[in-house]
Amino acid sequence: DLIVNDVKAGRLTITSISFVYLLVYPVSDTVLAQAYRAKAVRMMETAQGLLQDLPNDMRSQLMETASLAPGNILTIGYFSADFREHPVSLLFQNVPSLHDRSSFRVVCFALHTPEGA
Repeated sequence: DLIVNDVKAGRLTITSISFVYLLVYPVSDTVLAQAYRAKAVRMMETAQGLLQDLPNDMRSQLMETASLAPGNILTIGYFSADFREHPVSLLFQNVPSLHDRSSFRVVCFALHTPEGA
């Protein structure tokens, strides 16, 4: 109940670790969708602020490149130091396969040095 109340109040949308909790605790799909929607809104606001700081020519070039016209495939990159034997990687392991491959290309970047390297 505490997590559901926090999600409804928007408190679980501030840090990414909160979303890991949503994968572990039993929350309804509706509550989960609300949390992700709220996080997406915050991310869009941040991105718009960053875009406003770019020079006009850079901003238009970036927007043109990032166009989601039909047929364009969006690349999504996941970065983590926990892509190894770690609880986070166990929670995450099915996420890349859930993307629609006709619309998204998924790339994962491990931010750690492999053992023995």
